Amino acid sequence: MTTLQLFLRGLLLQAGWNRERMQALGFAFALLPLADGREREARAEFVRRHLGYVSTSPALSGVLLGVVASEEERLLAQGASAEEAAARVAAAKRQLEGPLAALGDRTFWGWLRPLAGVAGAYLLLVQAGVVALAGPIPESVGHHAAMASVLLVLGFYNGPYLAIRWLGTRRGLAGGGDAAAALSGAGGPLGLTRLNALFQILGPIVVGALAGRLIDLARIGATGGGAVAGVALVVAGLLVGAGASCWGQPPERVALALIAFLLLAAGGVG
Repeated sequence: MTTLQLFLRGLLLQAGWNRERMQALGFAFALLPLADGREREARAEFVRRHLGYVSTSPALSGVLLGVVASEEERLLAQGASAEEAAARVAAAKRQLEGPLAALGDRTFWGWLRPLAGVAGAYLLLVQAGVVALAGPIPESVGHHAAMASVLLVLGFYNGPYLAIRWLGTRRGLAGGGDAAAALSGAGGPLGLTRLNALFQILGPIVVGALAGRLIDLARIGATGGGAVAGVALVVAGLLVGAGASCWGQPPERVALALIAFLLLAAGGVG
């Protein structure tokens, strides 16, 4: 099975998501070409063992898919029994899905997605807000600002997301079914451990600064506040964000705390 084929089919991992078996339908669909050429019963058994419960980070699902696909090819070459194949595939899933979920969800859904959203909102208000100070916002400017913000958010998030998903798929396939090596590769060579550590430090600070500036733009448009108030909001966001990163708080708590704090601060400055 080629990397491109597995990567493209793996993009539908969440398409059949359900509460009973989570990503099982999409997982089985991604691996289905590996069942081609098998006897009817062997093909049915292949599908059954991949319809078992599986839940991991979509961003790093390529690693898991690659390892399992490589293991399936090795099992077929060895002539392993259905029971042995089911046991070894289940063991690989159990070894990888939890750690990959913890690493990928925190990096992409915990930090990258909120950062992309705040950056997009900031860009939208910067473009629209600057014009608003001089008068009504032209309809064309509003459309252009919205489109630029949407493209920024999509590129900011999906660029690294798809790159990591592709690299993970390739590394998983190249690992020969070695789950431990694949997991080590996800944290090290793919750079997610370092990226997550960077987001842990800089994420709350960046969110704080952007949130402060974002609220300041909205406040200026409504009340005509001064520059000192804007600086105070940005600095407040930086300080709260820096404190949150030192405390090691979850990103969703950081975001909610910053928004609540800065909204209160916006009413008392300027």
